[in-house]
Amino acid sequence: MKRLKQSFLDHVKQYDGCIYFFARRLGLYDYCGTYFQEGLFGLWEAYRTFDAANGEFSAHAGAKIKSRLLDYWRQNHNRYWIGQQINSTLKWELHENLRQVHREDDPYLLNGIRSKLTINQWKWLYVNVILPSR
Repeated sequence: MKRLKQSFLDHVKQYDGCIYFFARRLGLYDYCGTYFQEGLFGLWEAYRTFDAANGEFSAHAGAKIKSRLLDYWRQNHNRYWIGQQINSTLKWELHENLRQVHREDDPYLLNGIRSKLTINQWKWLYVNVILPSR
């Protein structure tokens, strides 16, 4: 196995766009940086296992990055989808329940809910659920 002349950090600078490209192409939206991190693991794996006799590094890196992203997506797809379904169902039920309650009708209920939430949670609830139901 022939070592590469560039360091791994040089490859990260060179191939970070490739990671974003494959994530976008696969329809993966990376809000928390998780897919980018998995792509970096794929790049590291390509850096460690590259053999110049088998072809160019760019093709090897692209294949490793893409396979790492797909593996991660396959392992976590159902968990994410189920979480989204639960969140949307809970939001809908909460919206329907709060829709029937007006602040003038039952201030104790809203104060009780408010006391259990942080300031930012209360702001979100008030703006996205309570105000639209009025």
